[in-house]
Amino acid sequence: MQRPTLFVTSVWWWPQNYWAVPPCWRERSNKLLVLLFENSLMQQFLDVSYRNQEHVLVARWMQQMRTGTDFEAGYRYLLRMARQHDCPFWLLDVRRCPPNCVQQAQWLLHEFCPLVELLFNDAAPIFGAHLVFPSHLAHYMEVILPILAHPANSSYQVAAFIDEGPTIKWLHSQQST
Repeated sequence: MQRPTLFVTSVWWWPQNYWAVPPCWRERSNKLLVLLFENSLMQQFLDVSYRNQEHVLVARWMQQMRTGTDFEAGYRYLLRMARQHDCPFWLLDVRRCPPNCVQQAQWLLHEFCPLVELLFNDAAPIFGAHLVFPSHLAHYMEVILPILAHPANSSYQVAAFIDEGPTIKWLHSQQST
């Protein structure tokens, strides 16, 4: 059997005759393309980096999320990166986004937090420090944080800050407890 010719453009490759590729190769290439596509989309609006010395995962939204699906995909990507680095301490810089709405907070509480609990398998929760604009702080304190402070939610502890210094200090204080 003759091997198919592959076209290579940057990181994307696609066989000249897709159906000539054995099904197991097609399945693997489709999964790879989906993963590459998802990661490239995430990097357009979400920058995630791990600070090894501080044991903190930093997520900075680079632009406003267009849909609720972007919001959910961003948090799922963040969770995947947290698992990769085994890091339960997150700095979430959401200053370039409008404040979370009640529906997004409800999604975090009912869908995301149980997923966090399931995937991390620890008694210790995830600590999410939200870095927000001063004008958004009252909304976070009065609307979003009370929703996430639900008694059934022990897997995701949150706080909101307007300056990165106190945010990092809070995350470090959670590491020592």
